[in-house]
Amino acid sequence: AGNTTLHRKHRASKTIVIFTIVYLVFNIPQAISVTLQTVGVHTKWRIDLLKFDYSNPSYLFYFKNYVTVISTTLNSAVNPVVYLWRFSDYGNRLRESRRRFSQILTRT
Repeated sequence: AGNTTLHRKHRASKTIVIFTIVYLVFNIPQAISVTLQTVGVHTKWRIDLLKFDYSNPSYLFYFKNYVTVISTTLNSAVNPVVYLWRFSDYGNRLRESRRRFSQILTRT
């Protein structure tokens, strides 16, 4: 019983680390773009990163929105995959729901 509890705690810890890494990977670019926007607007700092002039508000607006949309979309796409990978019960329930939905569609 003690070994099973230890295994569950270890697995839960790994899952938390995985979700944290996924969150950081997909949200750090957004934080960087906001930081560049803030520094660029307030200091007229220009940087040749991706040919953007960070002191120009229109560039900043499009760049920030682009990064936000891409990172949020990727984070949203990866999270269900991590759930399916880490939680077998989640995958089993999903398969059962899909089977039931298929049965409902074939009846009509």
